[in-house]
Amino acid sequence: MVSVKPLADREEDPVRNYLTRIAAVPLLTAAEEIELAKQVEAGVFAAELLHSANDLPGTRAELATIVQEGESARIRMIEANLRLVVAAARAWIGPRLPLLDLIQEGNLGLIHAVEKFDYKRGFRFSTYAMWWIKQTIRRGIASQGRAIRLPSHAEETLAMLDRAVRTRDGQALTVAELADITGVPVRRVTKLLRCRDDTVSLDIPIGDGSGNTLGDFVEDGAAGAAFEDIEHREFNADLRARVDALPQHEAAAIRMRFGLHDGDPWTLRRIGDRLGVSQESARQVVRRAVARLRRSWEVESAA
Repeated sequence: MVSVKPLADREEDPVRNYLTRIAAVPLLTAAEEIELAKQVEAGVFAAELLHSANDLPGTRAELATIVQEGESARIRMIEANLRLVVAAARAWIGPRLPLLDLIQEGNLGLIHAVEKFDYKRGFRFSTYAMWWIKQTIRRGIASQGRAIRLPSHAEETLAMLDRAVRTRDGQALTVAELADITGVPVRRVTKLLRCRDDTVSLDIPIGDGSGNTLGDFVEDGAAGAAFEDIEHREFNADLRARVDALPQHEAAAIRMRFGLHDGDPWTLRRIGDRLGVSQESARQVVRRAVARLRRSWEVESAA
């Protein structure tokens, strides 16, 4: 008798097979990361030099070898860190994109991180790579997972709402219950679910005893575009308020560096000239300001 796997098992096989393959790749130590990153950097530099070594056959052969070693190091760094992508992608599992699609998007961020990693800064590659992985996953969800594009911070909140639903094993949750579980205000939960491109969200009960569903409150018109504009303005207002709370010279440096004053980002040299300090000092001022902003958001998120 021929045994037939349940459909769910057959659908999960690609994911299971992929996870099995990447789990067999050894992780890298900090020293190995640095050595591979050096080889990647040398390979990129050698590739550039190849264009100016036309009359030196021996030199071209040496450079070609370095390029090959750099490419091998790049592939090894990517393969050894594929589990990072899976860890990030699991946090975004929902009805919009399957896990393998999320992993594919995250892998693009991992590749970019390997190519841009600066080992001389002293931090582990995973710290740097995770930021790029999450960025590409967010963008993938925004561009592929819905007809109406939402800001990345709105996508993050939607992912958190999806995770809350999964913790209840598919149990129907009211907007009020979602807000209570996640700590997101009821009004914001309602706006987010209203704008998402999933028809099931329109049937979610409001939870006020009236028997109404979310779909009863959806307005006609460009709700998604209006929401994006509101969210963008709210986010900018919050950012500017946090910048205003920084020490005066740090606030000025942040405004100039990221173009908050006129939409035109300044170079560190120009910032230094304006503040009357060196380019390196300007870099340190910006770095301290960014650290303060990050801590302010972390404190608020933990509250």
